[in-house]
Amino acid sequence: MGRRVEVDANRAVDHQGWEYALDTNIANYSPIERSYHLSRRKRWQRRRERTSDINVLKKKHIDPDGWEYSKIFTTKFHPKERKFDMVRRRRYNRRLVSNVPMPVVFKITEEEAKHDRPAKVFNMAPRIITEYDERQVHKYQLRAYIYQARGVLGADPTGYSDPYARVIFGNRSAQTKVIEESVSPVWDTTLVLDAVEICGYPDDIASNPPFIVIELFDEDVLNHDKLGRVVCKPAVFNSGNYECTKLKWYPIGGTKRSKGDLLAAFEMFKLGTSGVELPSCLPLKR
Repeated sequence: MGRRVEVDANRAVDHQGWEYALDTNIANYSPIERSYHLSRRKRWQRRRERTSDINVLKKKHIDPDGWEYSKIFTTKFHPKERKFDMVRRRRYNRRLVSNVPMPVVFKITEEEAKHDRPAKVFNMAPRIITEYDERQVHKYQLRAYIYQARGVLGADPTGYSDPYARVIFGNRSAQTKVIEESVSPVWDTTLVLDAVEICGYPDDIASNPPFIVIELFDEDVLNHDKLGRVVCKPAVFNSGNYECTKLKWYPIGGTKRSKGDLLAAFEMFKLGTSGVELPSCLPLKR
């Protein structure tokens, strides 16, 4: 890069580039010289221009083996070796090469379209992609026993809510029916999410299963107010004897106004395992 120093004339200065002041400690400079002025200054600017022999300049300042030199490791390194240099270092850059034949892109669509325009569609590419072998992809069945809730938030002016619960697990979801005018609704229902794909080893999945999110909403005509949510993990059964999971109270959180508890139980069964039969499912209540 070539450098050229010029007078900065793009300021309030005289024809020679000077500006004047009474003293150097006073920041009020003037472009017109007065009889009482005792100091002056000139501003310089340095413009950078790219030269034609840029590759030659790079070779002069870079060690051919990529080494940088310094006196000690705590001081600044420079590319040219000097007489008093005692240490050197070499930097490596790791380049990530993708072996995926085509990039993975998710197509996201808005849930609802407005009356004056269609739903927006945009693409989103994940920054980190994990690939699993086909033998590490397993299918599970999730059974969510949603019995009741107590002391939930009353979002309506009457002091009550019309609550319903939505269970989200992986890329699947299901919801219960709406209980009108209640802050302690009793759903007493079973939500089944079948053939949910989970990647990993069965033992690792059993010891650290994915999280389940249960969101509670208040159904209204215009919008659905969020009452809170519960985040928990299910009991996993890969093989062996089945023991019925007991109902448990989970505190409802998620928002500052959230309150109450949810009584539920969650079980996850591995599908496709020979010699293991799924227990009978409780009847679904609508």
